[in-house]
Amino acid sequence: MGQTNADAEKPRNPLRVLLGVLIKPRSTFVYLSGARRRWWWVVALLMVVASAAYGIAYSKADLRLSYQRQLEFYEGLSEAERSMMYGEPPMEPQASTFTLSTAIGVGGRTLGTLVTWLIWAGLLYLASTFLGQNRASFGAFFGIVAWTWIPYVIRNVVQAVAMSVTGSAIYNQGLSGLVIDKTPAPITNVWQPPIQPGRGDQVLAAFLGRVDVYMNRNLVLIVLGVAALSHLSGKKALLGTLVIWLVFMLISLIPALTGLNQGIRF
Repeated sequence: MGQTNADAEKPRNPLRVLLGVLIKPRSTFVYLSGARRRWWWVVALLMVVASAAYGIAYSKADLRLSYQRQLEFYEGLSEAERSMMYGEPPMEPQASTFTLSTAIGVGGRTLGTLVTWLIWAGLLYLASTFLGQNRASFGAFFGIVAWTWIPYVIRNVVQAVAMSVTGSAIYNQGLSGLVIDKTPAPITNVWQPPIQPGRGDQVLAAFLGRVDVYMNRNLVLIVLGVAALSHLSGKKALLGTLVIWLVFMLISLIPALTGLNQGIRF
């Protein structure tokens, strides 16, 4: 029997695979479906670097806004109020490059991403078996899933650059700002209880916070990867992907449904 194109093709280095996922994902996933090395750890490393860049940029921008809010409040006080409440003007924070909280956040997001890959790979393996294929291994699905996360790596890099250039933190991911604006409000000397959004708004904001072009691209890549690896039809690969995505989405909305402030990000 003759070799397939994926078998006959020379091994690709990680950079070529990365460019292939971005430019020619269909043929790249066909190659990965038959490759011995899928370089999934490269995506994990890129995710760590991108998450660190995002965390640093967010921390700096958030500190800057906090200082501006305090300075605005201070300037609006009388001399007596200033001396009583502050004593001295608020000091501009020294923007650190990498704090302990940033490191913990990066570690948590990385661990969460790896767990998400494992769950996605397991569910895709089970779904593809149920839909009629049983040749691809769990490890093969895991490698494919890892490469489908490249859009999220790009999102972290793009947002990190945007926050560094503008100096403004991104408080509303996706389309969630259309429902609930999480940007810190100006400080006032009149105490007012915060207006709590309704449960429906919280759930809708949690859903919209996960909807963006990067999520859409991630789902497209998963469908292409599953079709290439399992040899399922495009419709079956799409069906399996959407069902699993819906399960993840419902799980991620549980905190909002139960009244917790922040959900799990998948």
